[in-house]
Amino acid sequence: MSDAQVSTSRTSITVFKVLDGDCIFIRCLGGKASFNVLIDGGRPSSAKILLTFIDSLPQQDRHIDLFVVTHIDADHISGAISIARDSKLKDLVRAVWFNGAQQIVGSLASLPLSVTQGDAFSTTIRDNNWPWNSITNGTAIYRRGDRSALKVSEDHDVTIRVLGPSVDALRALAAIWAEPREDNGDRSTNGAVAMGTDAALNIQALAGAQYHADRTIPNGSSIAFLLEHGAARVLVCADSHAETLVTAIDEEFGGELQVSAATLPHHGSKKNMSSDLAKRVSAHTWIISTEGGDKHRFPNGESIARVLMHRKPGAHARLVFNSCHKEALVWNDEQQKNWHDYSTRYCDDSEDWITIAIGEPEAPTGA
Repeated sequence: MSDAQVSTSRTSITVFKVLDGDCIFIRCLGGKASFNVLIDGGRPSSAKILLTFIDSLPQQDRHIDLFVVTHIDADHISGAISIARDSKLKDLVRAVWFNGAQQIVGSLASLPLSVTQGDAFSTTIRDNNWPWNSITNGTAIYRRGDRSALKVSEDHDVTIRVLGPSVDALRALAAIWAEPREDNGDRSTNGAVAMGTDAALNIQALAGAQYHADRTIPNGSSIAFLLEHGAARVLVCADSHAETLVTAIDEEFGGELQVSAATLPHHGSKKNMSSDLAKRVSAHTWIISTEGGDKHRFPNGESIARVLMHRKPGAHARLVFNSCHKEALVWNDEQQKNWHDYSTRYCDDSEDWITIAIGEPEAPTGA
């Protein structure tokens, strides 16, 4: 699909700085007001940032038509709780997608549940009287394998096709429903920064590094989906396992999915972007949401290298980072960008978010 075709859909993606988590706002413009989708809440600081952003929008667009909280890990849900409890933001939400205990436990309803952030968010949903998974009549959001897209807005022609989780992933989560972990053990000690500072960045070597799949249960339960608005197609991967997405793409799209933009799974973890997944997703723009740090050192170089090395011949890639931390800046190498035909765009240190208009002309590269 060409940029000219995509630009007519008037779709934009805003990625907020919320420490190591995800908080993403998709605006589908058209008619008298936009249709807005908020994905996750990052860390608790997100509420203030999100409110500032919404106040910057035209009056008729200051609402959240759908709030998708993908899973219960703290870097996605702790900020969602702060958003849900904010006196101004909570009144802007018109519907929510979230798989809480009442959706996933089912026949295991007698399973003892601890007081978790997932339960806290569920309680807040009820307190706010938000329509909860109403598109599936209150049941869990998961890939049902019927290849049908869910029409979430008739007025704006917005559809969502759920690609994950699988029902088996939800059953696994039901069995271990507990306090979300702050650390999933996915630390990187030999990623892009090490290779980019001690020696020349070797993208081919990074792409060929041995792959070890993410096996964490909460990540496997992530709601992943394809949003379509006119000609624009946005793939939201959350922290999904690569194998979940590969299976969905094979069964739903015949093994190849072409999109306008995609979020790099699990903030760019090398355990969530396999070569198999990179070969199946063709995206002009890849969005990396993380402020990095010593804890995980995301994005891992292997993840981005697999995207670059497994593109279709002649396909340009744009890497969009919501932070200028060192693991992101290592990709701002003019020689590497020329060799591997990709461009970069970074959120300025003084800004709290970065917005990408789908189909926009290439912005200047660099920080």
